[in-house]
Amino acid sequence: MGTTDRDSNCGTCGCNYIECPGHFGHIKLEMPVYHPGYVTYIRKVLRCICYYCGKLRLRDGEIRKKIMAKSSARTRFRKVFEECKDIKECSNAVGPDGTSGCGKL
Repeated sequence: MGTTDRDSNCGTCGCNYIECPGHFGHIKLEMPVYHPGYVTYIRKVLRCICYYCGKLRLRDGEIRKKIMAKSSARTRFRKVFEECKDIKECSNAVGPDGTSGCGKL
């Protein structure tokens, strides 16, 4: 990272504060830190997926086809979230292979 004191040399390269180019560093944290800008997005993604079986909680194959029509990724995600946010039980969901969900809440 370099030195900030005029009287000491850099611990990495041994140069003074004028000659030291600066060095990259990292901090090892005790616990993971989540970026606050992504927390709401991650919550929305997790509300669309079953905790137990990992399937997307869309009720009907027709809705799935309508949502996946040609549109931007942001629009598709918003539509999927709107359809999935009220579904509480995974048994309502139908997977792409035609099987139903696991039935858990």
